[in-house]
Amino acid sequence: MRLQVGEWVLEVRQGDQPFAHLLTSSSLVETFGHLKGRKDEDGELLCIGVGRRKPTELVVLQRFESHEGVFGPGLLLVPEADMLFIGAGTRLLAYNLNGPTRLWEEFTEVGFSFWDRVGGVVLMSAELEFTAWTTRGDKLWTTFVEPPWSYRIEGDFLELDVMGRVSRFPVLTGPTGTGPTE
Repeated sequence: MRLQVGEWVLEVRQGDQPFAHLLTSSSLVETFGHLKGRKDEDGELLCIGVGRRKPTELVVLQRFESHEGVFGPGLLLVPEADMLFIGAGTRLLAYNLNGPTRLWEEFTEVGFSFWDRVGGVVLMSAELEFTAWTTRGDKLWTTFVEPPWSYRIEGDFLELDVMGRVSRFPVLTGPTGTGPTE
């Protein structure tokens, strides 16, 4: 899949699709996992290329466990901040695309679900974790969740329902007792 958001072009390849053309003039190539491993032993191969006008400034290659498609990869591009958030399997990555530079690598238990953006906040949903960062990649808060769980946004507030227990809090500060964690 190839898509363009403003001046940013992203190319995403999954599985055995050819990706060598992305490596030819890359500024930064990051590799996670054994790229030559068998699919059933090391998970699926994911290749993401991104850049201005052509998807070769940053290339990320990684293997991830999708658990039969339950935890697929997800990307969130913040064009005005030149930021890219990547989630696949249990690995979470954030890149400042100016340079480009990896800002952080984090892991979540069980598996990543999806990214969501609410104004200046990036939300990450996973099987057992719900976390918020600024659009520049600074962690705001994180909280444990347990399925079934869901959330909805009402203005500046977030309503979180975890197994029927509902809490409401400002999206910027998170639930009581949570905050940035290392």
